[in-house]
Amino acid sequence: MTKTLAAAALAAILGLGNMTNATAADLGTALRESGWDRIIGTWVDPETKGTRHKVTYQWRYKDKLIEIINREAEKETTALMGRNPKSGEVFHVAADNEGGSSIGKWTIENGEAVLGLLFVTGTGEEGGLEIRHKLEDADTMLVTVVLPEPITFRLVRMKTK
Repeated sequence: MTKTLAAAALAAILGLGNMTNATAADLGTALRESGWDRIIGTWVDPETKGTRHKVTYQWRYKDKLIEIINREAEKETTALMGRNPKSGEVFHVAADNEGGSSIGKWTIENGEAVLGLLFVTGTGEEGGLEIRHKLEDADTMLVTVVLPEPITFRLVRMKTK
C-alpha cells in the first residue's frame, strides 16, 4: 500500500463516528451505554472449541483499558482498547508474535462494533482492514472481516468452570 493510500485509509478510519457519546465518563461507561460491555470474556470458534480461533477481552484496568488476546493457530496478537478522555474516541493498538502491528479505532454502526485498522505485517506489508462484530445473543458473536469477499465466522462465549 502506498503512503498516500495509507494516509487516505487512516483519514477514513479517523473520520468514522465515535463509539459512543463523548461525554461518557470512561471506557466502561461508553461500553455499557452502547450495550457492548457484553464483549468481556473469552470467545472461541465452536467447531474446535478455540483450537482454531480464541479471543479474550478482559479489563486490564477496570472501566479504563481492555486487553485483547487473539490466538489463531501459530499467530498471537495482543491489543489494547482504550478511550481518549478528551475526544471520546475508542482506540485500538496491537502487536503480534510475528512482528506485525496495527492501530485503529472502534465505532458503533447499526448496533455493530466496527474496528477500522491500519496494519503492517512482520514482513513490512501495509494495509487496511475493517472488522465488524455483531452479537447474535449474549453468547454468540458474528465477526466479519470486510474484504472484496467478506469472511464471516461465528464465535461463542467460552463457559467458565
